[in-house]
Amino acid sequence: MKAEDLGEVWDRLRLAPAAEAGAALLSSALMCALFGVVIGFAVAVARRRFGAGKPVGWVGDEERALAGAALAVGAVWFVDLMVRGYVLNLSATTAWWQFAIAPVTAGVSLFLFALALRTPRTRARVTPGAVARRTWRSYGPTGPVMGAFGALIVGAGAVTVACGAASTQSAAGSPERIALGIPNTDLDPLVVLFPGWAYGLPLLVALGALTLATILALHRNAVRPFRDGDSLDDERARRRRLSTGVVAVASAGVLLGLAGLLRMARSAAAGSMTVRGDGLQSMTYAISSPYGELLVLGGVVASVMHIAACAALTVMVVDAAWAQWRPVRRPAPAGALG
Repeated sequence: MKAEDLGEVWDRLRLAPAAEAGAALLSSALMCALFGVVIGFAVAVARRRFGAGKPVGWVGDEERALAGAALAVGAVWFVDLMVRGYVLNLSATTAWWQFAIAPVTAGVSLFLFALALRTPRTRARVTPGAVARRTWRSYGPTGPVMGAFGALIVGAGAVTVACGAASTQSAAGSPERIALGIPNTDLDPLVVLFPGWAYGLPLLVALGALTLATILALHRNAVRPFRDGDSLDDERARRRRLSTGVVAVASAGVLLGLAGLLRMARSAAAGSMTVRGDGLQSMTYAISSPYGELLVLGGVVASVMHIAACAALTVMVVDAAWAQWRPVRRPAPAGALG
């Protein structure tokens, strides 16, 4: 998008009714990202201001590493969005990576985080709770949180498969289009861009890798020996905070990928097409979009997902930065990330 195009868009938004302008802004992934950052920053500041004096766990090395993972997910996704949309003209290119890049970045970041988790130098002589076998679920988030993450992974996979099954091949033979029929006419179907298998298969692979990386990070966080001198309650609370951060980073990666897919699918929910013949009056035809209502709803949900993911990542980064420069009164024990 060129500078003059941005000026034209601004003029249209300025002259449009408030409801239409708001809908237009939410239809942009870039604007949703900015809204999410603002909301996340406000939430982080409010938590610090109204929760003053309460212990906040974002002060150790592990928490800072998770904040770095959150920053990496948001930054890589944002850079890709800007390059594809505003720097390079990739309209004739199948950007197969665009929905997979966020979950892949999240998976790589969590994998590196899991590898960096080390045994504390001062191990407890008798590990508290050693009689109980610890697994990746031992200090995980609450059941509803893990259930929501699992449902998100399954739902993202199901939507991706459904879009792939509905897609058709382009002229180049790549499954990245969908044919929209024009009822009661002998006109050829309208073929438009759609998140078919060309985009779906990389996303499915990314979701699988992210799931494995998340489980590995939760496992490494749970099975490490406890630190000497720290109480059992402190260790459990700390590890639950880390597990919650791991799932938050993973969930944000899935949300960003799925939201992009839903936003592209929404563009296929065309309602009509005008045909102008030689010397003939223009005719407007309705276009039959498979599950058109669901595609429109998916576009609305995509905006919510983009905002929620960016807000969650921003909260993690701001919390870590705030604790780094303005320590709380009761800091958690120092981390063991070496």
